[in-house]
Amino acid sequence: MKIVFISIGTRGDIQPSCVLGQELKKRGHQVRIATEERVKYVVDKYDLEYFEIIGDSCASLFDETEEGRKWMNSLSLEALLKEKKNLDMNTPGRFESFYYACEGMDLILPSALAYTEAFSINEKLGIPFIPLWLLPTMGTGAFPHMFLTDKNFYFKFLNKMTYKMIAKVCYKQEADRVAVWRKNFLQLGPLPKSIAQQMMEHTDQPVIMAFHEKILKSEKRPSEWSDNICLPGFMFPSTENTSPMPEKVAKFLEAGEPPVVFGLGSMPNPYGAKVVQIVKSVIKRLHLRCIFLKGWSVMKDMKDEEDIIFADNIDHGLLFQKCSVIIHHGGVGSTAAALRSGVPSIVTWMYFDQPYWAKRTEEMGCGRQIKLNDMTEPMLLDALKDIYRNSSYKVRALEVAIEINKANGSKDAADFIEQSLEKFDRVKNTTTVKINEI
Repeated sequence: MKIVFISIGTRGDIQPSCVLGQELKKRGHQVRIATEERVKYVVDKYDLEYFEIIGDSCASLFDETEEGRKWMNSLSLEALLKEKKNLDMNTPGRFESFYYACEGMDLILPSALAYTEAFSINEKLGIPFIPLWLLPTMGTGAFPHMFLTDKNFYFKFLNKMTYKMIAKVCYKQEADRVAVWRKNFLQLGPLPKSIAQQMMEHTDQPVIMAFHEKILKSEKRPSEWSDNICLPGFMFPSTENTSPMPEKVAKFLEAGEPPVVFGLGSMPNPYGAKVVQIVKSVIKRLHLRCIFLKGWSVMKDMKDEEDIIFADNIDHGLLFQKCSVIIHHGGVGSTAAALRSGVPSIVTWMYFDQPYWAKRTEEMGCGRQIKLNDMTEPMLLDALKDIYRNSSYKVRALEVAIEINKANGSKDAADFIEQSLEKFDRVKNTTTVKINEI
């Protein structure tokens, strides 16, 4: 089968598609990853076919001008959708590249930011698709939508209503965003309102939610989720895709007590040198050791100090388990790696899905959370002291890690995809027979 993943976002959004794509390739399928040029290096690492999606969906996030910082500081779901609409509608050839990436393929696996394109291409070409969600966005009465992190309405019907509210907001923005493309290029009518239901409610549409049930507020799969929803666990890279530990870092790890590790992944940080200074100051006050992972421009030229080193991004699976505390931004990839390591975390979150992962880390007893733009030296000092003094964080982190490591995300997801392909074929053959009988 010819399978195309359409993955839009940062490295943490792309890597799960590559991990699953590699598993499918081993099973004999032809796999293509359609994504933006900025993250092509991730696809190349997995030796998968690359197809370019024109444009850069994260351009505004990496805009280090005053206007860019202002936009980042005011981020919300609606702001993200509006920015996405502006980018897509003003980048020549972008929508068309989604179409050409899928043309001639047998199955589409879109990420959340490419769902509407996959839905529309399915309408036009009849290619089946299975959304690959990295976030818990399917409706349930067990807990409210993840973008309402601080809410709990207790009544199931109220919790379910939050998913419809979010779907309504998404539908309006998405319908406007793809209207011209659907009309002029695909020659389709307006985006059907049924897409909002498919995005967040239970239908016959197969969906893969690539995370472990432990991170749900209920800490288990909601009873109303049907068998069409696959919950295989996180998609972790295999050892063959793991780069060796840099010599400098290996020597640092061997030279003393397990260090703190600090990094904000591939996301930029609008608070720059201030954040680095806070972390360095707290590390020195507590006489700890620390590895700073470079991920954004403000750390590129910083020099090593006594008990503090700066390193290029290292495979989290190798590094995190050798550290004492992980300070990270709460992206889905970093959160998954931190929970898998059995090491307590301090999640310094900023926006989008990060507040959810931060809150769940704290609720599970695996660490603390701090909103990055509110973080002060006393706040970080208190969080680190608490984790070092309270052994329950380490105990709980190890308990959660044991559960997460039991799952085999890419294998179970690949099994689900192959079973779904068989169902698609049966439906297609049944439809063909009925047409021939007319």
